[in-house]
Amino acid sequence: MLSGLFGKKKIQKEKVVQIYVDTIFDVIERGFPEIVEFINNEKQFTKSPQLGKEDFEWFTYIIYGANVLNLYEHMDTETADDLKLLIIREVAERYTKRDQVVAEEIILEYEGFLRDLYGKTKNIVKTISLALFNKFELNNYQDEHYQRLNAPNPVFLKDLNEMMELFVWNWEDFFTKYKIAK
Repeated sequence: MLSGLFGKKKIQKEKVVQIYVDTIFDVIERGFPEIVEFINNEKQFTKSPQLGKEDFEWFTYIIYGANVLNLYEHMDTETADDLKLLIIREVAERYTKRDQVVAEEIILEYEGFLRDLYGKTKNIVKTISLALFNKFELNNYQDEHYQRLNAPNPVFLKDLNEMMELFVWNWEDFFTKYKIAK
């Protein structure tokens, strides 16, 4: 490809958002059943959380919220802010069953919740795992020791982190090929 010889291919923000939102949703849609199965059958739990289809929406908000938060680790604030608004609007319009304004507010709330967790972890993947742990109240399914600690079992957390890596947009790879047009 000649773009490698003459620089990166420029891509408009709207096109980035379309590809980004669609690709992440595809990963969510294909990966959610595996995540549910993993959590429901977790050997470290004393009983199954019984997550199901009804939890898909909340999982989606966590994944998009984390990916929106992750924008700020890979680009300047102005570009991240522009993309954030476009992404949230696109997700709310196309991939939720709620009123668009309500869905946008929920995604922003999740981003804030995730930002607080990220402040403690400094790792987007671990942030997603902890958000799932909290949102789905997984502490209630752990053995007594970890329940008292109110912290995920490290074995469970490690396995969940490995799975959550697949849900984070790879900006490094994207920026080797493309430059976002201003």
